[in-house]
Formats: sequence, structure tokens, C-alpha cells
Amino acid sequence: MITVNQAIQESFQESCQTSGQKNGVENHSKGVCIPGPGHHSCAVILCASELRFSFGAGLSRIVRLAGEAGFEGIAIGPSCGRGDVAPLIAASLSAGLAVPVVAAPLGDGPMGTDRRLPHLGSIDDGDERRAAVALFQGTLEAAVPLGVRFFAVTLGEVSLHATRAPLAHRFARRELDEDEPGARLLAAVIEERRAWSGRVIDACRYALDRILPMAERRDAVLALEIAADPWAMPSPREALALVDEYRNGPIGVVWDGARMQALGALGIAPSADRAGSLAVAAKVWRANEAVGIETGYLLGSGDPDGGTASTQGPDRPAGIPIVVAGPAHSTADEVARARILVG
Repeated sequence: MITVNQAIQESFQESCQTSGQKNGVENHSKGVCIPGPGHHSCAVILCASELRFSFGAGLSRIVRLAGEAGFEGIAIGPSCGRGDVAPLIAASLSAGLAVPVVAAPLGDGPMGTDRRLPHLGSIDDGDERRAAVALFQGTLEAAVPLGVRFFAVTLGEVSLHATRAPLAHRFARRELDEDEPGARLLAAVIEERRAWSGRVIDACRYALDRILPMAERRDAVLALEIAADPWAMPSPREALALVDEYRNGPIGVVWDGARMQALGALGIAPSADRAGSLAVAAKVWRANEAVGIETGYLLGSGDPDGGTASTQGPDRPAGIPIVVAGPAHSTADEVARARILVG
């Protein structure tokens, strides 16, 4: 009996043979090339799965949205479980859509209230790190045989004395100017986060020492998600340090326009030189915008005075997947407009 995974693999292999390309897969319905190992001459514009799909619900809706809005494929995001990977890829391939990007690690399903996946970069909990590494391995094993090559890796968060809520409150009240309560709070948060940086780097190293060899053996590429605030890891500076340290491996970053805008709203955006280096290191490019310090809005829906993430910031490297992301309540017209803004 042929399993679902075997059927998808056979379909993927037939696509490779049809294209006649050793290092890529040609999507004939869209006329685009899906980069394979060592092949970076072309890019695909992808619809983020979270625009319609969440843990088994909305499969036909996300495939229809991606096709009708003119996308070449779908990027599987964190609102999916490992069991969703094969059905999503099968439905996408049937519609002529590629799936080259998957978030990692993925869990088995919804976590429920006040629960989360274990962090790869957990600072103080070895059991949590090992559990996260196991989930990451399971995500690779579910996705790589089906043609996925790029993995957007979330490493974790840092527990600081202050939580996000008070700073968000001060930001909303526009109390971040000098000598105001929000400014003092932000300064304390940044100082504490900087003190954690050495341990954050060590925790990230622990994760990368284990998951990078897994990726190399499977000819996969890791793209590190960059923090949008002081509570997440790694920061832009830490991400560049890690990419440099592991530069001989298949590793880079996810450039996320909304996260860069949010950092800018807090006054802690990377310098132009550092942003340029991050862009050069990008393996996945997420096209979205922020409203204040809230990320994840479609292009054209963010702060009007913040410009458009598709046109601001460093130049986008050629040949890497571009993911158009936004909230699930976005209308089809809004998604199509965001797709056009990418170019």
C-alpha cells in the first residue's frame, strides 16, 4: 500500500524529472523555479499558511487563496502541526503550488491556553532543549522528503523582570520620550537583556550544535528568526554573530520587515550597516509590516508613516523565497494587494 508521504514524494520526483533541472524543480503552472540544493538563480513568492490555515482547518481555503492571489507557493508557518505538513504539501502540489519553506520546530497540534512549544534556546532547562531538538528533528523528517529545503527556526525567548505588557502600555500612551516612565522602563529592559546576551548566545549554540548537523545531512537550510523585541532571541547582533560563527554551515536569517519596523519603533533597530549584513545573510525574506510594536500586518496595512516594508530597508537578495504574511482575518483583496506590492 502506498502511503500519503510516498505518493507526495513520487509527485515531487516527477516534477524534478519534468523540469530537466538537476538542482531545482520547475513549477510549470506558474513558470517559476523552486530552488534546490546549490541553486539560487530564482525566487518564489509564497503565501503564509497562517493567512487561512490553522492546525488542520482551512486547507482548501489557503490553497485557493494562494492560487487566486497569484502566489507561486505556500510557506508553512507555526500554526501548523507536523501532521499538517503532508496534507498541505499534497494539496499545494495538486494546485501547482510549491512549498519550499516550513517553520521549525513544529509540534503535534494546538498547545492550548498558557502552553507553548519547548524552546530550542532555553537557557536554564536542559530537558526543554532536548525536547525542542526532538521536535525539530521530527519536523525535518516530515518535510525534507517532500521537497522542503528552507526551515525558519525559532530559538526561544528570555525571561526578564519586566514583561511585555507594561512596555506595550507605555508605548500606546506615547510615554517613551526621555524622562517619561516608559523610557525608564525601556532602558531597564534593554540593560537587563544585554546582561543576558552571553547566556543567550551559549543557549543558541547548544541548539545549533545539534540541529545544524541534522540540516546538513538532509541538504536543508536554516533561517534564524530574529527577535522583534528584547524578550526574544536572538537579537539582530546575536543573530549576525551566530551566522558568522557557523558560516561554514547552511545557515542564515529570516529578514522580517515588520520586526525591523517594531525594533525601530522602540528605538533599538539595527544600524544601517548591521541591517545590510542581516539582509545579505537572509535565506528567507518575510514581507510584512508593523503597527507600532505589533508585527504581522500585510504590506500596505502597517503604519502609514513607516513606509512600506517592500521598499524600505536593504535590498532583497536574489533567489531566496519571499513570504507574504499577515493576519488570518485579511481579506482576499488585501492579500492580493500585498502580493502585488512585493513586485
